[in-house]
Amino acid sequence: MTGRVVLDRDATALDAWTAVLRAELDAMVANESGVRAGVDPACLHDFRVAVRRSRSVLRESKRVLPHQVIDHARRELGWLGSATSAARDLDVLVHDTLPSLVEGLDAGELAEVDAAVRILERQRAAAYEELVADLESERYARFVEWWRAFLYAPEVGSHETPRATEPARSVAAKRIRSVHRRLLRDGRRVTPASAPEALHELRKDAKRLRYLLECFGSLYRRKLIAPMVKELKALQDVLGTYQDCQVQIRRLEQVGAVLAELGPPPVAMPEGLGRVLARLAAREQQVRSAFEERFARFCRVPIPAQHVWVEANGMT
Repeated sequence: MTGRVVLDRDATALDAWTAVLRAELDAMVANESGVRAGVDPACLHDFRVAVRRSRSVLRESKRVLPHQVIDHARRELGWLGSATSAARDLDVLVHDTLPSLVEGLDAGELAEVDAAVRILERQRAAAYEELVADLESERYARFVEWWRAFLYAPEVGSHETPRATEPARSVAAKRIRSVHRRLLRDGRRVTPASAPEALHELRKDAKRLRYLLECFGSLYRRKLIAPMVKELKALQDVLGTYQDCQVQIRRLEQVGAVLAELGPPPVAMPEGLGRVLARLAAREQQVRSAFEERFARFCRVPIPAQHVWVEANGMT
């Protein structure tokens, strides 16, 4: 379950922002029990999406919400994002990535991979234990109580929040346009020689734009939003897989070192795990090579829709 809300096209910016953030808070709370159970990875995924969407909206909340509210909420949501990261990374590695990489391994190699999975499952259980402790902490309870109280009865001052009473359609379009421009600028700077960190930052920019479009898209005609969202999802798939591969390679190398120490005789890397790592490295290179074309497609499709949107809202 993720937070989705249909906004009134005549809403003020304050009304729209708080409605969106309430929906994301509700999604977080709705997924808490599933996260605590640690059985269905979708619950943690949806919890994290609600956290990230909230952070993206808050990032574009200047002059709509009080700066002290923005700062505190972003700090607490950033903490939750970090707290959920390890468990989510291990969910993806154990449940999605490894099953897709073991085809064709012989029985001995599969046994080595199974040994690695047992280590990863213990790490996953420990990560969930730490996460559950965070969700049961006074810090989390205080944040949820404070955040809900503000979002259902926001107090803002006209001096600090001059955009709060402006039409949400106009304010949101300007913020989305700015994020869109930044994504295009940064993406065009990426070259085959760029460090992985450049693509990681671009991935975060792409997420911000997509989440803003999804959160505020009901303020506009769907045909202006859908093409950009579609290409953003595809771009995120490439950038997300690239980032996941890097994280997963490092973790599997660490697990391989543990297995090498445990097994007689000591070896540099168990053969089965070595084959999995080779396949993962090949996937990493494949998606890295696919970035340029995928970004070019993103650039071709969204720009006409953006111009129509800007003209429709009187922001030429």
